[in-house]
Amino acid sequence: MFLASGRLLGHNVTIASLLDKHLAVGVYILLWWLGSLILVKWDIRKNVENTLNALLKKNLVIHAAVVIFYYYMELLGYKWWLLLGFSVVTFLEAVIIRFFGFDKLLHQDAFIPAEPSTGIPLKGAIENEVEATQVSGALRLLIADEVGENALQYLQQNLSNINEKTVFLATESRFNILQQPDGTFDKIVNLKPLNKVGRINKFLEAINEKLPDGGHLAGFVETYEYSKDRILNRYPRGINYVIHFAYLLWNRIFPKIYFLRAIYFVATAGKYREVSKAEIFGRLYSCGFSIVNEEVIEGKQYFITKKVKEPVYDEHPTYGPLIRLRRKGENGKMIGVYKLRTMYPYSEYLQEYVYQRNQLDEGGKFKDDFRVTGMGKFFRKFWLDELPMFLNVLKGEMKIVGVRPLSNHYFSLYHKELQEKRSRHKPGLIPPFYVDLPSTLEEIMESEMRYLEEYEQSPWATDWTYFWKAMHNIFIKKARSK
Repeated sequence: MFLASGRLLGHNVTIASLLDKHLAVGVYILLWWLGSLILVKWDIRKNVENTLNALLKKNLVIHAAVVIFYYYMELLGYKWWLLLGFSVVTFLEAVIIRFFGFDKLLHQDAFIPAEPSTGIPLKGAIENEVEATQVSGALRLLIADEVGENALQYLQQNLSNINEKTVFLATESRFNILQQPDGTFDKIVNLKPLNKVGRINKFLEAINEKLPDGGHLAGFVETYEYSKDRILNRYPRGINYVIHFAYLLWNRIFPKIYFLRAIYFVATAGKYREVSKAEIFGRLYSCGFSIVNEEVIEGKQYFITKKVKEPVYDEHPTYGPLIRLRRKGENGKMIGVYKLRTMYPYSEYLQEYVYQRNQLDEGGKFKDDFRVTGMGKFFRKFWLDELPMFLNVLKGEMKIVGVRPLSNHYFSLYHKELQEKRSRHKPGLIPPFYVDLPSTLEEIMESEMRYLEEYEQSPWATDWTYFWKAMHNIFIKKARSK
């Protein structure tokens, strides 16, 4: 038995007291299996050569993680096991893929042309009381086999006029979108989840390019809320939480951290990401689509959208805890307001969508806003999310007391007189909201108009008075912002 010193919880112990060679191999196999599960390594592709290349990349990532673990535990006395294990396992997996018919199990990206079918009036279509069509024949069997009968019924009931100008795809590749003839289709239905698309925005931008104005895109995604239930129900109690945590760490956290993102994309090509409903809907809106219908079916979020504009082509989306939001400043100039993240990524593109469905709650915030994270609610309750705005004060873009810096959508809800008056002044960190404590949007506008009129008469005295009144309401009356 190999003997060496190791480190565990700050105490020096001998490796002999922890592991023998057989247990070391067992640990290696366990780490290899967990890594393979997290990387979805055995989701085999059509092209054997590409599959083998992907296998080698993922095996290298897993091997590197095992080496780091063994290095930390000072177990490199077993380094020959690492080399042997990596070589043998990779070779065996490659042999199985190459010679034992795994390539026959591949699911090809499908181009499914729509069939002529008889019109059947159904309720709930995109346009009110229009005729939807019943998918029939071989096409129906293909769609039901791909996504299930319930999803098929949803598409039939909510996607109007399925005809020869409707294309059904089951693809994860932007290439399969771009190769479709221009001007041929006005509806695209993709039967693969957006989670499996490597570059989601580029994929959606390609669809936007192929669709005419007013054209429709239908698809689905498995959000992380439902993937959690799937994983916890699939594996035995205890280990299921370990697997879910590792899966979440790899597929949700890694893609959003700058220096870890490259590792994730090398290993997975950007596929299998864990996304929230707010993020995927925000991506759709940023790529020029508007949600016209949505429904959860068997743990998957289905949606039907309409092309309403060209994509935004956001080259620098924010994922980290510190974000910079575009807000209207003095003279109508757009400024970058610093805040701690309280919403899921891409949520800023959903303001109009949430407003149309939820309206405003007491205090001027959106009612039942699904974009806000659990941690975000805590930050908002104690204004922690607004602390970075002191950077804007130091830059001279904001002042301590003043009206809130608003997004274009919120700004559009104000009447013209207040818009003009707001634009003449810098926004502030502490708004008049905390002085008057208004409940409705109309009351908020009255409060801001009153403050601005007083400020124009006596700037310094108004801000001094409003500051101390706000402090009294915040610390004595416990006024809170949602």
